[in-house]
Amino acid sequence: MKTRIKFLAYSGLSLAMALISCQKEEYALPNPPNRGGTISDNRIAPTAVVVGSTKGIAAKANRYDYRVGSSPRELILSYPRLTEEEWQSNLILTYMVQKVDNEDAYYVVPGKGASGAYSMYKNDKRTECSIVFLDSEYRPAQEVDYYDMTKIVMILPSPETGNASRSQLMEELNKAGIDINDYHQVTHHFDLEN
Repeated sequence: MKTRIKFLAYSGLSLAMALISCQKEEYALPNPPNRGGTISDNRIAPTAVVVGSTKGIAAKANRYDYRVGSSPRELILSYPRLTEEEWQSNLILTYMVQKVDNEDAYYVVPGKGASGAYSMYKNDKRTECSIVFLDSEYRPAQEVDYYDMTKIVMILPSPETGNASRSQLMEELNKAGIDINDYHQVTHHFDLEN
């Protein structure tokens, strides 16, 4: 009888531990130092907006700069609200920026972090982009590199092209020889450089 009770107790404990470990981990976003952008409800507003030129089927390209200045576990970056039509067809490219020997190093999101010890994932919405840093087991990364800035390049198709899609924008960039993983190529193409 004691063995059966122990077995049931351990089984119940194991089941409880399994259920707890399967729940989504939630954590508060630490507020990075405010170095120009405004922080509200853990959302960081852009510190600069650069308007680029029209190229091909792209009606406009804008660059939004965000000062991070921390080792974040998650970032929520706000940008102007997109209409449903804009949301369905825009192309949003995101880059984390780290100073290395007085030069900026750019890491595309999604992708590996600066040290390669974690991955960066993003979720674009109509009013914001959230970036999370996960380890190889898809848990929040315990150690994240220090990043100085995040830059978002938002490309919207021209209304004259009808219902141009993200894939059409990507295809046009490909044809022009632009690698979207290369921040400098993208910003040069749309005249978004500093």
